[in-house]
Amino acid sequence: MNKLGIVIITLYLSACGLDVDRDKKAEPITATLTETDMTGIWLLEKTTVYTKKSDGLILDTTIEKSQTYIEDTENGIASVRCRDMAALATGQPSHYEGFKTDDKYFPLGESDTVQPYLFEQGVLVQEITTDAMYGEQEATELVRKTLTYIKSKESVYSDGTIALNGPLTFSATDKICTEQLKQTQLERNETNKYTFKVPFSHDEQDLLEIVLLFAGNPSTGFYNLDTSATETGFIEAYIHSEASSYYEALGNVRPHNFGEPGWIDLISTDQNSFEGNFSVTIENHGVLTGYIEVDMSGLQ
Repeated sequence: MNKLGIVIITLYLSACGLDVDRDKKAEPITATLTETDMTGIWLLEKTTVYTKKSDGLILDTTIEKSQTYIEDTENGIASVRCRDMAALATGQPSHYEGFKTDDKYFPLGESDTVQPYLFEQGVLVQEITTDAMYGEQEATELVRKTLTYIKSKESVYSDGTIALNGPLTFSATDKICTEQLKQTQLERNETNKYTFKVPFSHDEQDLLEIVLLFAGNPSTGFYNLDTSATETGFIEAYIHSEASSYYEALGNVRPHNFGEPGWIDLISTDQNSFEGNFSVTIENHGVLTGYIEVDMSGLQ
């Protein structure tokens, strides 16, 4: 019989912040939503639990944490996350389709077909239970989302530096969005994935995406790229963009997975920053080197 375990996935998403005040603490919201200006950064926590119907066994638990920027105006409420970066890069306006009452928040307005968030003791809560299949198992799916106010902030990007040299030359010092995903499975080592997204050019809405994947929870130090690593190690690198100038540099093969030989020298991987130099090999295109330093504060 196959063993069924618990899978826990935690995703940290930075949707924003050029002028971050790390020491500023959020004040608890005690007024009604109607009396509250929701503008600022909110922590979104989504927990999904699959439970086996026959005996109540928990089959899978997924926990995702991310940041979202909410702008509350007289004309409606807009929510901006990392996936909205491409549209914002071309100057497209935000959609102010959300609205609120004293105790409810509707992110998508009247077109929202799911339950609204309920305002409970300063936190917005949405909870939905449905029947589902988990593999071949009949299960119940519970999805619980909470939105908690973090801090006041007006921008939608993170500070940092990204520099690439080799077959692809690129640099950026702003408009960077960072995601961190942690995955832990029963009887398997934890993996940590860092994703960095930035507009690839000024005249295109396409993003450049760089992904670095590690086995275990890496500390500072030097790691060779080893796709077979089961203990702490650097196991995968990936780069992708739909921009035409990207394909002019690297050809029409997509996506580009970097191969061995390769390495990364991690300077910082703490709760406030990610920094490191790396070198990887792109098949038929030679060696690509790079440097990444990005503000990770608030991704808790």
